[in-house]
Amino acid sequence: MEVARYINSELPGLPPPGTGMYGGVGGGRGGAAGGRGGAKKNVKPLRGVAQRLKGKAGRFRGNLSGKRVDFSGRTVISPDPNLRVEEVGVPMKVAMQLTIPEKVTRHNVIQMQNAVRNGPGDWPGANFVTLLDGSKRSLRFGN
Repeated sequence: MEVARYINSELPGLPPPGTGMYGGVGGGRGGAAGGRGGAKKNVKPLRGVAQRLKGKAGRFRGNLSGKRVDFSGRTVISPDPNLRVEEVGVPMKVAMQLTIPEKVTRHNVIQMQNAVRNGPGDWPGANFVTLLDGSKRSLRFGN
């Protein structure tokens, strides 16, 4: 029962925390020890993994989305059975507009030259070139 409570504490048929199998021995979380009387402490209910993720105060809406960060796009999150668990699918239109800075090295110079040749209209392409003096040239509006 405790494992199910960690996943989803609102599952039907589960007793509330503190009233489970061990209710007579200490009363679970926050009860008076040894069954003695006295003031009962306020105890927040356990939140399972599902409750921590969903809703307005969950991780997605409360902590992760809507923050201003660099090199990000906005789209709808949906599952895709063709992707592995550690993979993220990005729509082609969003991927071609996102700008990720990448330094040219001797290991990637051919890839970078091909990206500049493709420009912003073809995949994989480049949107900007940053010169050695720090100035930025857009590839969208010609040379």
